[in-house]
Amino acid sequence: CRFCKIEVETPEHALLTCDASPEVVSLRTAFFGKLFIDVPTLRVLMEILEPSEFFKTMIYERSTIALVAKFAYEVLEVFYTTPVFRSAV
Repeated sequence: CRFCKIEVETPEHALLTCDASPEVVSLRTAFFGKLFIDVPTLRVLMEILEPSEFFKTMIYERSTIALVAKFAYEVLEVFYTTPVFRSAV
């Protein structure tokens, strides 16, 4: 990952778990605030599902698709401002 330089940069990592970019963390906090108001059951599911399963569950809800799309766009904009990290290994 270009920010944490530890994990593989997957969509789930970038959107849901990477905490190395304060800007992404701020976007995520605002996103989850809105998401959990719209679909309160997702808060519990986030705690018990793996990130990839939670991501699928988030977008399965028709009412959340636009919110998730906006969040993904905003996070990708932050990621695109930093060059991709390529490990020397």
